[in-house]
Amino acid sequence: MEGSWLISLIASLGAVGAAIGAWLAARETRKTGTETRKTGLAQTTMGIIDLYDTPEMGVTLATLNDWHERYGSNSAKKFSEMYPNDPEVKPYEKARRMFGHFFDRIVCLLDCGLVTEELVKKVIQIRRLRIFLEMVEPLEQIIRDKRREEDYDYKTGDTLRRIFRFPAREK
Repeated sequence: MEGSWLISLIASLGAVGAAIGAWLAARETRKTGTETRKTGLAQTTMGIIDLYDTPEMGVTLATLNDWHERYGSNSAKKFSEMYPNDPEVKPYEKARRMFGHFFDRIVCLLDCGLVTEELVKKVIQIRRLRIFLEMVEPLEQIIRDKRREEDYDYKTGDTLRRIFRFPAREK
């Protein structure tokens, strides 16, 4: 019986040691998880930037700019008159779709919690957002109207307006 307190003490010290070991392991796991998340975020960011920097995206931007320069403030109206039957509108429709999907992907990553709003702001930048809102979104509205897609949501544009603190879209 006299030695039982010693056994209890040793067992208690062992339990304390195990608890400290578990705490240290959890701390290291958390650090590793944070580093893994940072690495994943960096890879995602570079993937988005690489996608924007492709030659195909360069052609897409040139095509959108060409349309906008040709028709100026009437570009959406002209698109509406020509879409979908006039073959001249096909390259602009393709450019609209590619550029719009680029932004849709970013908002999807944001919705899934894979990127932050801060990262979205750094990757998209205001000049890119203006191209989307001024050149692409109006064309998307025309296409949705012609297809009678009344339930089209403006989630991508609305989300980006909120992040960049742009005025809300007129309905």
